[in-house]
Amino acid sequence: MSDFQPFSDRNGNFRLPPNTNFRAVFFANAAFRQEVKLYIGDSKEPAWTYAGNSKDEVRGTILNSGEGNLRVEVFANGKKSATDGRLAPLSKRTWFGILASEDGVDTDYNDSCVVLQWPIG
Repeated sequence: MSDFQPFSDRNGNFRLPPNTNFRAVFFANAAFRQEVKLYIGDSKEPAWTYAGNSKDEVRGTILNSGEGNLRVEVFANGKKSATDGRLAPLSKRTWFGILASEDGVDTDYNDSCVVLQWPIG
């Protein structure tokens, strides 16, 4: 992991270490249904999809980062939501990524949340 160059942006793009298992946790904090799609690499099909609102449970999965590039897209009310993503190291080995979305109702950027965490044991 010493050559790992982290990356995240407002558009939901993340760079994780290649070929790394990571945990993705999805939840919504909105009245409107949120649809979250996580893509690995250049795949046209999402590796994981979450759909729900604040009444639905938190969902998670374990995936492999492939070449390391991930993309998260969020949709609500038939439109793509604005997003903002960040990566944060918690130690020399442990990382968290978070993506928050805004569905256009109240500009609080907490309508959908995706948490990425690695390494996992």
